[in-house]
Amino acid sequence: MPNQSSMKLMPNKPRVAVTQSTLNAESNMLELLHLPLIKIQPLTFNEDILKKKYDWLVLTSKNAVDILMKHRDKINVDYIASIGEKTSERIRSYGLEIDFEPESYTQEGFIETFDTGGNLEVLYPASKNARPFLKESLESHGISVQKIDLYEPVPDEESINRLKVLFHEIDAVTVSSPSAAHILHQYFPADMLNSKLITAVGPVTAAALDSCGIKSVLPEKETLTHMINLIEEKYRGAFDEF
Repeated sequence: MPNQSSMKLMPNKPRVAVTQSTLNAESNMLELLHLPLIKIQPLTFNEDILKKKYDWLVLTSKNAVDILMKHRDKINVDYIASIGEKTSERIRSYGLEIDFEPESYTQEGFIETFDTGGNLEVLYPASKNARPFLKESLESHGISVQKIDLYEPVPDEESINRLKVLFHEIDAVTVSSPSAAHILHQYFPADMLNSKLITAVGPVTAAALDSCGIKSVLPEKETLTHMINLIEEKYRGAFDEF
């Protein structure tokens, strides 16, 4: 029988609650639990808005892409702009080309590099809860922006209840939007969340978490894969000790 005092037991894999709507990442080091915080509720809108011709269609989320593509035959635009790697991937999956996308996956990065010259007409379908910065900044440059509230994020009660049950076993949580940050805080107090490793997808989400008193860390790039890579780095030292 081996000497039990000399045995080294490998720790269980750290458990990560992935709260995005889709789990499109993998990890050999971590146990990824898909526990979305949000469900997408499509909204009705005046489809006559789509009959007008626009210079630019600006898309900022894959949810907006999927919902808008149901009205694809009615859209009349010259160019398409995208914010975010996943948004761009979803646009291209419909066989569409992207004419402009900023290197920084933020509204601020978009405004810094988008050519705001000319008398432009922009169609901007997005979440009802989308930050007003992009629309207001374009309008401040004399651009006409038609925003469509395509959908609104609502709490995924079933998934949140699962997270409540499993919370004491969770080591880290990914948060991918300001809406998700506020919903997370609605159901879990800040001091409880600050006992976990909270990873925000980007600075805007981190700012939303901070406004709720929740500390977070940021990945190198604003993707779930980079969030998972960051969490792996945080835990790799602990595993190296064994």
